[in-house]
Amino acid sequence: MLITALSLFTYVSWLNLPYYKIERIGYADIAKKPGADRLWPYLQAGVRYCAVGVAPFGMVLTGPTMSEYYIIDRSQENLCPENTVHIGSRNTKTPFDQMMGEAVDLIYGEGDYTQAIELLNRVLQIAPRHYGALWQRAVALTRSGQTEEAIEAWETVVYEARVNGYSDLAEAYHRLTRLKKPE
Repeated sequence: MLITALSLFTYVSWLNLPYYKIERIGYADIAKKPGADRLWPYLQAGVRYCAVGVAPFGMVLTGPTMSEYYIIDRSQENLCPENTVHIGSRNTKTPFDQMMGEAVDLIYGEGDYTQAIELLNRVLQIAPRHYGALWQRAVALTRSGQTEEAIEAWETVVYEARVNGYSDLAEAYHRLTRLKKPE
């Protein structure tokens, strides 16, 4: 009986061998999959962070060698230690929110489209499908008179709105067609 069981185990293992690959992989490579490496530039060494509701993602936020940043993983914000900066909390502004806020102020308040586009490009480097950044970048490009770039930007916004079922698809499409056919 034991010989039969071992034989079957060996046979099944041999059949499944092509489906399993064991190889050494670097920690920085692991962090790229969930996008943790894109957040590292916004974290500061010496600051204690509490990653809320993102387990096990918090572990890969610790940096390329797992020692650059101090991250504590918690399931709820009220479980975070005092004097920590919260990441992933709904009540906390992320670096995206801060850059988006600055960009919106630059577009609608100061009319500094060049600086706004630079900020939005940084957001899109980190989160390429960030819908708010795509939309505001298209607005800034349109207002700055960069028509060809604005058309491409609005085409991306229309695509994302269509794929994700966003309610402002018609508005994005209208803005795109206005640029393509100037009145």
